[in-house]
Amino acid sequence: LPPQEGPMGLAEPVELRWTSTRPTEVAVLLAATSSMLQRYQPFINLWRCYALSHGLGFILETDQGAAPSPNWMRWFAAERFLSFYDALLIVDPDQVIVAPCWHLSISELLGTWPTPDRPAPDVGVRDFGRPQTL
Repeated sequence: LPPQEGPMGLAEPVELRWTSTRPTEVAVLLAATSSMLQRYQPFINLWRCYALSHGLGFILETDQGAAPSPNWMRWFAAERFLSFYDALLIVDPDQVIVAPCWHLSISELLGTWPTPDRPAPDVGVRDFGRPQTL
């Protein structure tokens, strides 16, 4: 679509929406500050390899943007990227995918248990204790 001209004669952004018969698309999303990148780079690399080996997208958000603290970066990033995917697997930079689980596709596992009586959750969170946050 051609850009729409706004009141000041500048191009206004155009929102594009489409429908597709593509397969379900899932992405792994991590959000990290520069200090987290230095500290957790090996874990981040493992998640990237995991995503690639299972045909998942991989998003590494490094812009804190409007997030009130680094702990909220992943949720602000999820809000921005969710419209591009059917689902996001949101992980922290300090989480690691262990070798016994490497061959398991989390998105495929999720696809095996939803039923008409018990659909897949919109949000699944891990248990957390003080002082951790969501």
